[in-house]
Amino acid sequence: LTKKICEFFKINPMNLISSGALLIAVDPISITKITSNLNKNGIHCSSIGLVKSTGAEVWFGSSKLEKKLEYPNRDEITTLF
Repeated sequence: LTKKICEFFKINPMNLISSGALLIAVDPISITKITSNLNKNGIHCSSIGLVKSTGAEVWFGSSKLEKKLEYPNRDEITTLF
């Protein structure tokens, strides 16, 4: 639903407040077990990236497509008003 709304309004979903969402960082060995258990219990969960030791930068995505996660100046939704 979020993807459809963001595409319609042409806004970046990575710059939304995401109220109600939880972002967790776990070791790569545990990710499959954790996401599987959460999904089995009705909590949608997926891996969105990997945190690397590159100073203060945060990157997300797969090894095929990585993007630097920029800190937004404001919530993207406010651009609609």
